[in-house]
This record gives sequence, structure tokens and C-alpha cells, in this order.
Amino acid sequence: MGRLLYTKITFQNNHELIILNREFTKEQVKERMIQKGHTENYANWITKKGIYTDNPYMVTMKAACDDKGLLVEVYEDGTENIKDIYSTTHIYINPDATWKEKQTFWRRWAEKMKK
Repeated sequence: MGRLLYTKITFQNNHELIILNREFTKEQVKERMIQKGHTENYANWITKKGIYTDNPYMVTMKAACDDKGLLVEVYEDGTENIKDIYSTTHIYINPDATWKEKQTFWRRWAEKMKK
């Protein structure tokens, strides 16, 4: 898949958070996106809205009944990996735009009850 360019989170209220991989400048992200067929306007929008983080950045995603959040990983080869979030989830996004889900007490408890 190549290296991750950015991770984009779309919340249930349609607000978006874009974390860019620190290994790429905004210009490099834009160039790679255009090379893979994205429009220049969309690439500009991603790089303008995108932010960098120095430390793992915690995000709380809350999905209400019959709704969901959306997490999209975009790689430099153009591959997109999409994950739907259906409940309240805490996610840590790293400076390289990778992410890790933090299990909440209730989710750990529910998983234990399944066993």
C-alpha cells in the first residue's frame, strides 16, 4: 500500500478532521494526490484543512443511533482504507497518521461478557 499520506475522520455532524503524515510536506501530499487522479481543488482542500501533530492526538468519535462516524486512511499509492465507527470510540492518531483505537471500559467489559 505504501506510506500513509493522511487520515481523515468524518464525524456524524459532517465535521472533518484531517491529520497529515509528518513525513510529507503539504506540497508533497498535494502532488501525490494529483498524481493519483484527485483534482487540484480537492488536493488543495485536503492540504489546507489538514494538520500535523507532534504527539498522539486523541479524538473522541461519537455515533448516535442509526448514525456513524467514518475513518479513512489514504496512502501515497492512492489506496483508501475505510472504517465505519458505530459507537463512541476513542482514537489516537500518531504523527505518521496511523491510528490506534483505545478500548473504553464498557467495550472491554462487553467483550469479556461475550466469552
